[in-house]
Amino acid sequence: FTPDGALTFAAEILFMQPLRNRTVVRHLLRDVPSGDPKVTEISAPLITASEQLRALIKAHTSQEIARVQLPNGQEFPIPAFPAAAVDEIVSNAFAHRDWGATTAIVVDQSPTSLTVWSPGGLPVGVPEERILTTQSIPRNPILMGALRRLGLAEESSRGFDRMWVSMLASGRQAPSLNADGPFVEVTLPAGNVDSAFIKSLYLLRAEFGEAIFNSVNGLLVARHLANNQILMTSTAARLMQVPEAQAQEYLGWYASQGFLEPLRDAPEWILSARARTAFEENGSTVIASVTTEDWIVAQLREGKSLNAREVANELGVERESVSRILRHLRDLGKAKIADGSPTRGPSVRWVSV
Repeated sequence: FTPDGALTFAAEILFMQPLRNRTVVRHLLRDVPSGDPKVTEISAPLITASEQLRALIKAHTSQEIARVQLPNGQEFPIPAFPAAAVDEIVSNAFAHRDWGATTAIVVDQSPTSLTVWSPGGLPVGVPEERILTTQSIPRNPILMGALRRLGLAEESSRGFDRMWVSMLASGRQAPSLNADGPFVEVTLPAGNVDSAFIKSLYLLRAEFGEAIFNSVNGLLVARHLANNQILMTSTAARLMQVPEAQAQEYLGWYASQGFLEPLRDAPEWILSARARTAFEENGSTVIASVTTEDWIVAQLREGKSLNAREVANELGVERESVSRILRHLRDLGKAKIADGSPTRGPSVRWVSV
């Protein structure tokens, strides 16, 4: 209540029926991707509308889309959308939306994805590229405080990191985020479950402890190195959404735990021999499937002269692939043939523009 005994705006949102029975949430259910939706509109106080929406999503979500047998013989069921991710995406939509806007929260659910549009931009002080790491200032602190006391929001008031963890740990890609328009759009992909990664994750937890791989940064690093031989510090900073110096500290700590190894004195990291075993036992392509562009760009930025054959030998990839990347970087204006170098053949050297 306000000091004079009137309901606060937060109380009205939480407990009062919306004026003129305005729709608070619109749920679109599609039996097939991009098919005609079955529309359900919810007009209710936040306290019940959020629970109605969770129940609606759960009622139309397959209990399992895959079942992975772990190395210990146990089976790990994979739901279409992890319950923790659904809970966070719903909580964030209600907690952080612009309640001054009259438009409804829109939820689009299909067998392949769950997308939520929440009216308004991101909370004050939260850039899209720092959604995992920036503490937000809620639009309505009283409402947020009430949601915390009711157990409908966490103290950190973000929830995105927990959303990322639940998706990555279940063998999916991280959620996608788009905040360019008048809505914040978050999509959970049901996607193709990477059962080999789930098995490898089990072995990594057994080898290095669960704490590393229950964290968003540990999962982001593991996910990247499951498909790429090298992790640049700059790439890690982008994935973790932290400055490079901080990413370097994190990666150094992972190395001290035996999970990673630094590659020479460059800002490059690879899986340790112990960690590679966890991937190789499950048929991962961690060694064969290599992304080299980040590595090449970083070397060029440091002023180094590169030769396709030398890069291929360094990373264990096909020379033709390296040559294609260098030509692509030339077309983008990021690389050129060095002065005095042959312009054709295996001796061509490349430098930054």
